[in-house]
Amino acid sequence: MTITTSNDSGLGGIIFRANTLDNTYYSFLLARDGSYALSRSDGDGVSGPVQLLERCCLSAIEKGQGQINTIAVVVIGNAITLYVNHHELNHVQDNKYSAGFVGCVATAINKPTDVTYRDVRIWALGNPPLYQLANQ
Repeated sequence: MTITTSNDSGLGGIIFRANTLDNTYYSFLLARDGSYALSRSDGDGVSGPVQLLERCCLSAIEKGQGQINTIAVVVIGNAITLYVNHHELNHVQDNKYSAGFVGCVATAINKPTDVTYRDVRIWALGNPPLYQLANQ
């Protein structure tokens, strides 16, 4: 994942266990400053996302615009583990959602953000990739 165009509020990452009917999902987001967050959207449209993990500026995360970060989420049951550049960042347990879609996300608070993804892979653990988006 590479944040290619952004102001300081630009984020890129992964959403998972997403349900488009009720707008519920988990999101793992990285910022250009090296911070990251894991949150859960409960779809109520009022309270905003529930922050499950939030940390600032870890050395495993490449900082700045145009830097490449390999991101991964491993979810087994209610255990969620986050990785950046092959380093485990953190883990948490949450059993609110157990299934759903997976996707890549680019978001910002104030201005447009462009995030590039390449070599995207999704696995059911113990199997070869279920889906792979080749480098383009």
